[in-house]
Amino acid sequence: MVLDQPAAGPDPRPPVEIRELLVELSKMGKTIFFSTHILADVSEICTHIGIVEAGEMIAQGSMEEMRAQLQPHREIIVTVKDAASAESVRSLAAGLPDVISVADLEPRGGRHRVRIDFTGDDDAVAALSQRLHSANIAILGFTEETKDLETMFMRVTKGIVS
Repeated sequence: MVLDQPAAGPDPRPPVEIRELLVELSKMGKTIFFSTHILADVSEICTHIGIVEAGEMIAQGSMEEMRAQLQPHREIIVTVKDAASAESVRSLAAGLPDVISVADLEPRGGRHRVRIDFTGDDDAVAALSQRLHSANIAILGFTEETKDLETMFMRVTKGIVS
């Protein structure tokens, strides 16, 4: 089945129903090709994606493969209650082998946040978390930022049309 903009339209109900139908067809093993500018639909429906720019396929693969290609490192966000704790996180993380960089982010709601650019696997992320807790740093949040398809699309394309 080949579709062009299957979920586009002014009424919200048909696009939702079309998405549900496409997900169901996908679960049945059916192959569906569609083009869309609504990238949230793509990540919800598709198992494999391709990005075409100026008539050329510039990236393709599963969502996981695309993330690996377009986001070569992981971003860990550590939230703490004060500047002293943020400094402790920065110093501890900066000395680890899987850490590319460490940076402060804008505080939110009085809480301090530190971004750690990280190349480690899941075991290394768990070890980082454990190391911060072992240092008696009061961690309020420890999350991995994953890029959505729109961010990945903007990173790989140049805005060329033909």
